[in-house]
Amino acid sequence: MSVSSSSLMPPNAFEQSAEAIGKGALVYQNFKATRQRDMEYNPEDMLDMTQQGGPYLQHTCLRIRRLLENLEKVHEAKEGVEQPVAESLSPQTKAVLLEVGRFPEILANATEDRAPHVLARYLYELCSGFNAVYAASNTEGRFLDMPPEQRAAYEKAFKAVLNVVTRGLSILNIDVPTIM
Repeated sequence: MSVSSSSLMPPNAFEQSAEAIGKGALVYQNFKATRQRDMEYNPEDMLDMTQQGGPYLQHTCLRIRRLLENLEKVHEAKEGVEQPVAESLSPQTKAVLLEVGRFPEILANATEDRAPHVLARYLYELCSGFNAVYAASNTEGRFLDMPPEQRAAYEKAFKAVLNVVTRGLSILNIDVPTIM
C-alpha cells in the first residue's frame, strides 16, 4: 500500500497556500513602491513568478528549504566551517552573504525613514542573488556532490539567506506558504 503525497499534507494546505500567495502578492506590491510614486494595480504582474513580487520571494524561500532538506539527507551539518572552506565559496555566494550581513542596517534604515520599500527591495535583491547562485550551479546536484566541508559551508550560507528573507517577509506581514 502506497501513501500518496497529498495524504501527507493537511486537507486545507492548498487553500492556505493560495491565500498566503495572494496576500503576499498584494502586500509586497504595496510595500515595494515609495510613498511618492503612484502604484499600478496589475494582478498578472503581481502574481508573475519572474517579476519583482511577493510570490517570487515566497518561491525562493521554498526553493532554499527544499535544497536544505536535500543537503541534510546527504550529511549531517558540521557545527563549524573552517576559513579555507568558506573562502572556497563562489564569488556570487560571497556577494550574497555580504548582502545578508547588511540586513540590520537595511532594517534600521527602513524603520527610521518609515520606508518599507527599502526592506522590500532589499529582500528582492537578496532573493535574486540567491537564485543567481542556484542557476549558476545548473542543478542542486552540484551542491550534493561537493566535499562534505564545502557542502557544509554552502548549507550555512543558504540557511543565513533563508533566515533573513523569512524574517524580512514576516516583518512585512507576508507568510511563506508550505507549497507553491
